[in-house]
Amino acid sequence: MKPFLPLVLFALGFSMTTRAQDTTRVLFIGNSYSYFNDMPVMLTDLANSLGHVVETEQNTPGGASLQGHLNNPTTLSLIQQGGWDYVVLQEQSQKASLPEDQVIADFYPSVAGLVEEIRQYNACAVPLLYMTWGRENGDAQNCSWWPPVCTYTGMQELLTDRYLEAADMTESWCAPVGMVWEDLLGESGIDLYNNDGSHPSLQGSYLIASTMTVAMFGSDPGPSAYTGDIDAAEAALIDAAVWNVWQNQPNAWRQYDLMEANLFHIENTLGFNLQLSTSPYVDSVVVSTGSVVFTMTDGDVYSLEASGTTTLDLTVYSACGEPVEMSETTKLHISPYSRIPPMTRSLSSMIFAVLSRFDCLACGVMSFRSPCTKKQRFNST
Repeated sequence: MKPFLPLVLFALGFSMTTRAQDTTRVLFIGNSYSYFNDMPVMLTDLANSLGHVVETEQNTPGGASLQGHLNNPTTLSLIQQGGWDYVVLQEQSQKASLPEDQVIADFYPSVAGLVEEIRQYNACAVPLLYMTWGRENGDAQNCSWWPPVCTYTGMQELLTDRYLEAADMTESWCAPVGMVWEDLLGESGIDLYNNDGSHPSLQGSYLIASTMTVAMFGSDPGPSAYTGDIDAAEAALIDAAVWNVWQNQPNAWRQYDLMEANLFHIENTLGFNLQLSTSPYVDSVVVSTGSVVFTMTDGDVYSLEASGTTTLDLTVYSACGEPVEMSETTKLHISPYSRIPPMTRSLSSMIFAVLSRFDCLACGVMSFRSPCTKKQRFNST
């Protein structure tokens, strides 16, 4: 069998104009790392100074973990109210830096469970993982039996890796507070820690608010006159550090395209097989060859005969935005010979693996993406 080869890979820029609104609604799920120094108020004020109206709600009891939130009636009730644009998830400060087996058993399933709950009741909300920072002198409580967390650097490395992995697993966005924190510790001399060496100082909370603002709106906080009651020079340094990570480490923000659709295809001796993979926000994709029109949803496999050249016209539909259209001419001539009905992702993946065992003459993927931010994509400007 020939290997899978990319036939077409392209990006489509577009701007969503439906679901117009003037206010961004943000729900914080976490603990004192979120509420310290009234950080959500800082976020609201900073965003407002940049022209964005933000409303926040929170359930952030001291010491709470995401596993606890998954079974917390208040948390679940807030999520189930619906209408959130972002739901920020912040884990207890030590849990994501523990040994891998504990992270696999606790942190990752807790994130996944909350993300599932968020998407069930908030079809267009973005789960935003709030990456925390290592403790100033490492994790003294767990150092004796887990040496990697004995220093700030070791703890931060683990937190960074695990939050980004959780974002990948759940197709969530990330606010890489811990990465900005690390950059500033090494360069600025700004004291980001409270006296306990764990919680944020006022400067640390401003850093969190600035990072959240950039994650949500994708705009430079530097022009803002708002300083969060810290020294203006310190606020400027913090904003510059946040913007530097945004510009130079874009992958750290894990800003998955909310309207992404990938159409995989394999040409074989029996015909031509298409499989669709989409983001959780895409409802369906209509594919037209001019003479044949069919609708696919995530995980569907559609089987066709193939020869010659044709143009595929695709329209991506989502309740969260206007339809997105794209055309691509490729070396096919398509007429249907069978239709495989919708199925679960796992089952469709197995069937697609079986299909790929046929003599593969040509195969690849067509991707439809937008570089726009969530607010550009789902709201009017």
